[in-house]
Amino acid sequence: MDDFEWAAGSVIGREHQRLHKNNQDAMLVTSTDDFLIGIVADGCGSQSHSEVGAWLGVNLLAEAIAAHLPEPLTPETFHLLGEKVLTQLPKIANFQQYYLFTLLGFIAIKAEVFIFGCGDGTYAVNDEVKQLSFPKNAPPYLIYPDTKLELYEQIKISQIESFCIATDGIDDWLKEKELNEFWRSEKYFKNPDQVRRCLAIANKKEHLLKDDTTLITVRRNQKST
Repeated sequence: MDDFEWAAGSVIGREHQRLHKNNQDAMLVTSTDDFLIGIVADGCGSQSHSEVGAWLGVNLLAEAIAAHLPEPLTPETFHLLGEKVLTQLPKIANFQQYYLFTLLGFIAIKAEVFIFGCGDGTYAVNDEVKQLSFPKNAPPYLIYPDTKLELYEQIKISQIESFCIATDGIDDWLKEKELNEFWRSEKYFKNPDQVRRCLAIANKKEHLLKDDTTLITVRRNQKST
């Protein structure tokens, strides 16, 4: 997908640092000539090892999507992809410690961009930002019986200039700053570590991002325009 360029980064939240916990977010980006896939996951902070499930989730889901393409993507397709991930998670005791995680992702193919997920987080298409939130900070996790992987947006690629996905740790940022700098500023696409650096500065010096924060930003490739 030479039409688009991407950048990504993740930082551990201040609260997890204080409690000596791991970063419980996960992310993955994979690209071929035919597609670009990006996924972020947020492991439940009240569980001790939820980053394990988050990392398994993003990898299993990306593999399932890549195996499905170039077949059509419909709302039912995403339901089935989520179910496939669940069947491939190793069967373990005390699974709640590992498998409570949200998912938020995108798929860009030649004709369209799809935004999908389950649980909370934030995504943007062009300059329109949408926050997904739930009462008492209790999002539905994929492993819950009534939760499905849902298709949120399906947009013609000709209408796309940029898109972005982030875990809910970005909520602190949105209270103080604009999200659009992550796709408008050239610096994020010149230096592969710049997103992480920017989030780390906001965390340490500006006392933002109390929760783990992970972001993938994509924009139309400036070199191809």
